[in-house]
Amino acid sequence: WIASGAKDDSDEGGEPKNDVPKSIVLGDPPPGVQPINAVDMTQDGARVAAGRANVVQVYDVDSGLEIVSLGGHKDLIQSVRYSPNGTFLAAGSYQIVTLWTAPTGTLLKSLAGHGGPVLSLAVAPDGVTAYSGGQDKTIRVWNLADGKLLRTLIGPVPVTAVAIVPGGESLLSGG
Repeated sequence: WIASGAKDDSDEGGEPKNDVPKSIVLGDPPPGVQPINAVDMTQDGARVAAGRANVVQVYDVDSGLEIVSLGGHKDLIQSVRYSPNGTFLAAGSYQIVTLWTAPTGTLLKSLAGHGGPVLSLAVAPDGVTAYSGGQDKTIRVWNLADGKLLRTLIGPVPVTAVAIVPGGESLLSGG
């Protein structure tokens, strides 16, 4: 095969190859899959959010009671982050960052653009700019007021952590 020029004959007589990527449709995780992959707490320590399977559960710290359960994600929640003032909560799952009001859980918007799971989130001190790091080796910079993608930074490895330096002048990433 190599001596004859290593010609790929796997499609002989068939249809030409289609290089257009196919979209992936995810179903709900099986009932027994309930891992907690992400947690965050409001700065005042009053509420905790936990990404359990494909749902974000928000708890009151003093009573321990669940305040709201935020569903609608088609894959495991990989990251959660409160805004600095605690007025909204961001959750990252497969290709999507979802923004909810806190603690009521009204859906504000979904930010789509990652090519895989959203593994990390950070919200700037201004509460208007957010950063999402993904398995697709990108950090996406979002304007939360209108949901627009401002910038995409491409790295050498999946971005498993993002953090904003106090004061908001620098962003750290890890992968």
